[in-house]
Amino acid sequence: GHDMQVRPYDNEEQGIDRVIRSVLSWEACAQAAQELNKEQLIKYLTARETAKAEDIMRDALVKAQNYFDRMYKE
Repeated sequence: GHDMQVRPYDNEEQGIDRVIRSVLSWEACAQAAQELNKEQLIKYLTARETAKAEDIMRDALVKAQNYFDRMYKE
């Protein structure tokens, strides 16, 4: 997630936006994690099929980004 600490060069609006983005980023990651096929991921990792494991994680990352985008626009 994004760093929640407001930067010295942020104005008030930017500081608030930074915190909002951070909270939404964590929420989006939590939502994507709930949908992650953890059993399949563990199977791939155990079998050292790392490319397939990366595919699962890439899909989760895309979902998290999409969740973030939807929440941020609301």
